[in-house]
Amino acid sequence: MNENLHRVRTYLETHRDRHLARLQTLLRQPSVSVDGVGVVECAHLYARLSRDAGFPEVEVVKTPGIPSVWAAYDAGAPVTLAIYGMLDVRRADPQGWRVPPFSAEVVEVPPFPKVVMARGARAVKGPLGVFLNAVEACKAVLGRPPVNVLLLAEVDEIIGSPYYRMMIDRYRDRFATAHAAWTPGASQDAEGKAHLTLGYKGMIYMALRASGARWGRGPKDGPIHGMAKSVVDSPAWRLAHALSTLTGPDGNTVLLEGFDRDAPPPTKEEADEMEAIIRRFRGVPWQRALGGVQGAQVPAIGDMPEPEIYQRYFFGPSFNLNGLRSGYTGTGTLAFTLPHMAEAFFDLRIPRTWDVEEVLRALRARLDGQGFADVEIDVFAAHNGSRVKRDASVVRAAEAMFAARDLEVVYWPATGGGGPWSLFTEQFGMPLLRDVGLGHGRASARDEFLVVEGAGKVGGMVEMALSHVEFMMRMAERS
Repeated sequence: MNENLHRVRTYLETHRDRHLARLQTLLRQPSVSVDGVGVVECAHLYARLSRDAGFPEVEVVKTPGIPSVWAAYDAGAPVTLAIYGMLDVRRADPQGWRVPPFSAEVVEVPPFPKVVMARGARAVKGPLGVFLNAVEACKAVLGRPPVNVLLLAEVDEIIGSPYYRMMIDRYRDRFATAHAAWTPGASQDAEGKAHLTLGYKGMIYMALRASGARWGRGPKDGPIHGMAKSVVDSPAWRLAHALSTLTGPDGNTVLLEGFDRDAPPPTKEEADEMEAIIRRFRGVPWQRALGGVQGAQVPAIGDMPEPEIYQRYFFGPSFNLNGLRSGYTGTGTLAFTLPHMAEAFFDLRIPRTWDVEEVLRALRARLDGQGFADVEIDVFAAHNGSRVKRDASVVRAAEAMFAARDLEVVYWPATGGGGPWSLFTEQFGMPLLRDVGLGHGRASARDEFLVVEGAGKVGGMVEMALSHVEFMMRMAERS
């Protein structure tokens, strides 16, 4: 393997400029699913880039919404990897960015001599672009990848992955042959340590909707003037009162049946991993240590102690009200209206041992039981959680790759999030490991970047692509 890796590295270094240009081409294409900006174009672009990189089977997959990309490489190998990919990115307000967010300029961010700065550079569009360089190098140097590859990349994860389950069903026979699921990534922090996330919560993304049409009261086909409220019912108030039945006054005590039961305790392995994380970040505010909080100076619910914060973050349920929408919302919309419809958007995160369908049934039962049978539940996505065992092939392959470079591995027992990637475990029983590879980046509100030229133990773009190749080689060895 060492000789082959040396040859692959030489190829990657020789074609570095062209590979960087490929990555920049991908990052310069906007793909903001929440606004529908550039998503179709991005799917077709990634399909074209996948063909250019050597994938013999590529298809832009039509869905009722945003299309996705299927790319398969049958290398005739005994091991097959399913790859979860996502190409959509969050909105990017140019204000405050060092460079325009879709310019993908190469700049210096000390201590790194060169990074590519763009929305999606780190999370996770960039690493998926670098993976194409790895596939090309395998074909050029080794004749083919060391494993068979089944890649399914969506462009709508940020709006809940509404069609990923449908697309898995489309390729079910192919995925049934896979041995493990993986997402190529950049696992290193700024010091060079490699981070592996072993568990994900279940996730539900949905809306509750009150309307005059379903209620049979209030305006039905459109808003009317607000002066009519003295004699006409309001669907917006209807929704407000329905929402008030779902939690206690604190907004934290969820009143759905089953939500009040204690989250299952972590296994000994998970508890040990959690304690190791707490020790590692001792003296660092939890707001900076845990993903999603983004360093905000906010208090914890009930000012709970730090160990409880970590346990609830990793293993506890949550019922988050994303936002509300009805009637007048500012400049350019009608004022003084009595809206005919009101919506509330939620994301729920539940322990991986709970079932999303049970939670949805409990929600329907609560609304019905409180007299709100007319309030509609519109589920955009519902995915159960997953956990990969420490002795799974994907974990062992990653550990061996990092150990060969004397890199410390930090194990996260879980994350506060979840998504459609857990379908590979739930439906096919395969171990899943996401975001694996050398390299580092910053996924932040502004100045998101991916390291192109590393420093110290942190790898750059060449090392990242090389690690993707090595991971596939180590998986092939475990057949």
